[in-house]
Amino acid sequence: MKKILKNLAAAAMLGLVFCTGVTSHASNGNVVLVLDPGHDVHDAGARRTWNGVTYAEETITLKMAQYCKEELEKYSGIVVYMTRFSNNVDMDRYDRVKVAKDLGADALVSLHINSTGNQQDTVSGALAYVPISSNKADYAVEARALAADIVSNLSTVGMKNLGYLKGEGLGIIYYGRQWKIPTMIIEHGFVNNPSDCLKYYGSDAKIKAVAVADATAIARHYGITKMRGWNQIGDEWIYLDKNGNKKTGWITDAGKEYYLDEEGHKVSGFVKINDKKYYFNEDGSAYSGFLQANGALYYVKNGGQVMTGRFKIGEKQYYAAKGGKLYRGFKVRKGYKYYFDPETGAALSGLQKIGANYYYFDVAGRMQTGWVKVGSRTCYFKKSTGVRRSGWFKYRGKYYYLNPKTGAKMKKRWVVYNGNYYYLDRKGVRLTGTKAVIDGKKYRFDANGICKKKTRAEAARQKAEQVTPETGNVTSTTEQVTPETKALSE
Repeated sequence: MKKILKNLAAAAMLGLVFCTGVTSHASNGNVVLVLDPGHDVHDAGARRTWNGVTYAEETITLKMAQYCKEELEKYSGIVVYMTRFSNNVDMDRYDRVKVAKDLGADALVSLHINSTGNQQDTVSGALAYVPISSNKADYAVEARALAADIVSNLSTVGMKNLGYLKGEGLGIIYYGRQWKIPTMIIEHGFVNNPSDCLKYYGSDAKIKAVAVADATAIARHYGITKMRGWNQIGDEWIYLDKNGNKKTGWITDAGKEYYLDEEGHKVSGFVKINDKKYYFNEDGSAYSGFLQANGALYYVKNGGQVMTGRFKIGEKQYYAAKGGKLYRGFKVRKGYKYYFDPETGAALSGLQKIGANYYYFDVAGRMQTGWVKVGSRTCYFKKSTGVRRSGWFKYRGKYYYLNPKTGAKMKKRWVVYNGNYYYLDRKGVRLTGTKAVIDGKKYRFDANGICKKKTRAEAARQKAEQVTPETGNVTSTTEQVTPETKALSE
């Protein structure tokens, strides 16, 4: 907004500095404040180009308002709004003040940068435009008091206090007067002064320093203090340190860990942090333990990190895919087959019944096949599936009989099968095409292993010990082994 130097003389006549000790009048509950970044691309403000850098009022005031709002949100007891969040709007003065009217605002502060017609290195400082004609009206008294606090506090960043001028002829003040809203225009330095441009608008950090000075004055005026700890802004939660600064990243509060994103918002659910997956409860605290989510099972260690790959919990082994989903059921990993409990995800070990079949897994959870020692028993597990064999079984041209109940290889005993007598030697191999002395008696076995001497076979009946199909227990009575159509072979 262009101003002329002679207005400064008028400011001197009206009083450059006025009392900042006026008691503020915050409305019941929170103070409602509207910040108005002056001008926009359809109503360009003051601008100058120095050393190839263009300083545009509408762009600088937008940043100033955003930083001021950000700083004020560190305080309790105040709600801050802005008339615009972009330069690409077209708002006249009426529209801007109506925002404050519709919100029932306690004040509207319009942020501007001053300018004279020429380059003048000597003119510098902060200036306010306020309602003066309605000298004793509450809204006018409040506007002058708040403007005084702001202009005075801008001296903390080096701006000279140039006081205030009558502003009823300006749209912001005019419409504020119509609706009895405390409104003011704060001019932050002079864009025609290259020294002011460099000192106050030369970087985002410098613009922020000016905005923080505005916010500090506003907070002091209303007697509000910075918040601490957790605070809710809209639907989001933020955490403020002892200085009221918004925290980001990891924090620990009351023994729980939380993660705040780059905006300072508390996160929940699955979140990726530094290429690692984490899970947070609805209250934002880091989850730990087993987790059922999205139809899958996960394990989350202390601190919220979702486990991947192979890991142990106590004595149990687990394996999680890249996304953290725990394996369940049969899985092949690096050439080994595993079975992971469908309920817990733990890799099973030892002898396990899965469905109708038995399998055996070593201490690392790897499925074992072939001949396997299971306690005191020797069992055979099919190489292609891992299923435990039972009954007659042919292995490398030799026949064995595996206990139907336990799968144990039977040794040194008679087996009656389909009315025929067979004998298993000390290695469990069925005798075939040979003669043998068993318990002091001679027996002959044909090429199929059938005992051919009937009388002696009948005698053997009295001493035969065999596996009972129903129980798997050894019995001294002769019970028929359930016939199979053929011996299984590997």
